[in-house]
Amino acid sequence: MKKSAYTYYTRVDPDKLLMYNSMRGTSSFIKFHGEDALIAEKCINSPDEFSGTKIHQVLNEYGMIVPKELDEKQLCVHIAWKKIFNPTLNLIIMPTEDCNFRCSYCYETHKNGIMTMKTADSIIKYVRKNIVKHTELHVVWFGGEPLMSNDTIECLLYISDELIKICECARKKYSADIITNGYNLTYSVFEKLLKRKVFSYQVTIDGLASEHDKYRFLVNGGNTHDKIINNLLDIKNNCRKRYFNIVIRTNITSKMEHTLIEHYTELSGKFSDDSRFSFFFRPVGDWGGENVRRLSKEIYDTVSFKKIYEKVSNIQLNSHLCFKRYAYFYDDSTCSACYKNSYIIGFDGKIYKCSCHFEEPENNIGSLNADGEMVLDMMRTLKWVKMPQFINKCEKCFFAPACMNMSCPIYSNNIRHVDNNLDDCPYEKKYIKETFNLLEKNGYFKSVNL
Repeated sequence: MKKSAYTYYTRVDPDKLLMYNSMRGTSSFIKFHGEDALIAEKCINSPDEFSGTKIHQVLNEYGMIVPKELDEKQLCVHIAWKKIFNPTLNLIIMPTEDCNFRCSYCYETHKNGIMTMKTADSIIKYVRKNIVKHTELHVVWFGGEPLMSNDTIECLLYISDELIKICECARKKYSADIITNGYNLTYSVFEKLLKRKVFSYQVTIDGLASEHDKYRFLVNGGNTHDKIINNLLDIKNNCRKRYFNIVIRTNITSKMEHTLIEHYTELSGKFSDDSRFSFFFRPVGDWGGENVRRLSKEIYDTVSFKKIYEKVSNIQLNSHLCFKRYAYFYDDSTCSACYKNSYIIGFDGKIYKCSCHFEEPENNIGSLNADGEMVLDMMRTLKWVKMPQFINKCEKCFFAPACMNMSCPIYSNNIRHVDNNLDDCPYEKKYIKETFNLLEKNGYFKSVNL
């Protein structure tokens, strides 16, 4: 036996050892304490010396050690093929590319216009014609802001109803998520979405009202924080159903750091007693567009952002904040733009691959016609959908099976040419020790006793 090339282990404190294998994902999350941690660490580096022991059996069971003859790189390529050609049809639908917010770091251009009935019917026709080729349909409602107005909401509901009927007739699974700013996510709207099988929600709250309202404000400059919080509290207090989840995302700049403890303390007081709510944070980054350049002095570099994890971890000790969203990325940190059967449909029927770089000509891969047929530019499409290119830094990376160098294909597939030294590794690799610390406190690592 040998240590798997994709095994990672770390001590979050001197007495506790956490282990993970990126080929196995979150099912491999295990931890050892005290003397057991010392034995596990020795075994993983010299497995043959422990042959026949319980620790050897455990590490083998969880994929931490593997047969010497196993070609793990070839297995990694096989996993990549399965991801790229996943038979699920994944549609990211934008009822509008406009928004009722004007966030200071937003990369979108806010095109005016709402999806017409003609375009909505084209989507429905496309799914009706093609669902037989797929095992299931997953829809993500995106924008712009998908809940911007009554018209966009009605468009979303209409398409949802028709797609659900198609899937029921074809006996295919249907599921849906939504990414929304939360301003119009009233309890009434939430009930309608829940009936349309929208079970996963992402809403952004960037700090206390004093900070959030500086970064995320209405088109007319109005405040948004309190209304979003009240909408979420209405959902929490009035809905008894347990099968949905709401992720509250926070985008962090250096100017927000001084109020971060208060922000998470406030969220904890309101939502941490409800397992349907979880939390997730990211540094504000240069995601494109002109707006974010005004914030260039507030953007963290990779090293300086580590201290944010430490701050949040200290808060987590007493607040019971749940950060389960991070676990998802240890199963799969690839971008859906790489998948053959994943498409973004704009309000005007244009087809894209990437949800960030809409201004990139290579991102517009085609359009949906009135007959429900995708007319694709195959040269552009194939720039996104291809086998991962394992560059030098990826060859021996423990995170390769989760990332496949496909976390951001606009760079890894050379769609946009950039400096070869660009650090485009996923956040969950860059900050793995810090993230594991959060997840361990949430009970995500199974304790093993020898």
